[in-house]
This record gives sequence, structure tokens and C-alpha cells, in this order.
Amino acid sequence: MMKKVVISLILLAILAVCGQSGPPHTGPYPIADTIYHNGVIITMNDLYPLAHYVAVAGGNIIAVGLDSSEMKYYSNKSTVLVDLKAKTMIPGFVDAHSHFSLTAIQMNQGFDLSPPPFGSVTSIADIITNIQNYIASNNIAAGKIIYGMGYSDIDVIEHRHPSRFDLDAASTVNPICIRHFSNHIMTCNSLALSLVGYTDTTPNPPGG
Repeated sequence: MMKKVVISLILLAILAVCGQSGPPHTGPYPIADTIYHNGVIITMNDLYPLAHYVAVAGGNIIAVGLDSSEMKYYSNKSTVLVDLKAKTMIPGFVDAHSHFSLTAIQMNQGFDLSPPPFGSVTSIADIITNIQNYIASNNIAAGKIIYGMGYSDIDVIEHRHPSRFDLDAASTVNPICIRHFSNHIMTCNSLALSLVGYTDTTPNPPGG
């Protein structure tokens, strides 16, 4: 019984220390060049996933706090207070070629033409059907561009890229451009090509 009581007291002490969000009550505190506050500050720390402010000095984070009233410990008249205005702040990271920006475009502007297991496209006929369904389900007006992403010439049964004539079968009144999963190839229908001035006599670009 005594052992359980001691363990419980130790756990309570640890929780009390871990639960302290404010700075220690001894000084002096380092003064920040900049303090970011009033935003959704994501810490990537499972214990405290969100913070109320981040204090920075000399390019280094000197404090991350859960209580905005603590900012006064790290600021003086020269400290710049940056109001995030409810925007999100995240730790810096290196994008290891993961195409975050292109994924955002796909989510906001386009629709998916990926093969299994990510999508359902296994043929050029599926690409055409998906485009037609996208136009119909979203009431896309004539003349508005259709932008699809993620098709694979490797995974479709034809083992080739769709041609402009294939995409013409999906629509001749909407410009259509679809991007390869590699993000290095795009194919368009005849209307889209004509809008940018490409004709049968347009020469291949250098290296194209």
C-alpha cells in the first residue's frame, strides 16, 4: 500500500512539473526580438499540441507558452509583437520533394485521376468517363477549364498517354488539361491547345 502511495505521489509531482506552462518565477528572462501570438500555433509536441505565443531572439526560439500573459516576461519596448490574426504557425521543415503546393492545388482546383490503390482509373476510357462525370456533377459551364491530376500511362490498360483526341471525347466545349502523376507531363484537348495557340504546325520546343 505504501509503495502505491509513493508511486502516486511521484506521478503527481511529474504531472505538476509537466503541466507548468508559464516561465519559472526567477529571472532575468531573455528578451525576444519578436513574439508571435494570437494564432493557431502548432508545436508538434503531443503533450502541448497548441501554444499561445512563440518568442524568438537572434533567430532562435527562446520560449513557447500556453498563456499569453507570459509574453511580458520576454518583451521590452524594442520587441516586435506579431499578431498572427488567427492564422496558423507551424515549425519550420524541409520539403523533401513531396509537392505540398501541388497537392493543395489538386484539392482546391482539380480532381483525381489516379490509378489504384489511390484512385480507380485503369483505362483511358475511365479518364474520359471521370471527366464527363466531373463536368455533370459540378454543373461545369461551357468554356470553363477542366483540370485533372494523377493519371498514369503505366497503369492504364492501353499503356500510353491519352491524346488530345481522347480528351475531345470527354468534351469539345470545355478546355481540358490533365497532369501526369510525375508532374512533368500534361496532355490537353484540342480546345485547350487552340486557346494557347498550338496548331499542327507548331514546332516542338528544344528538348521536347
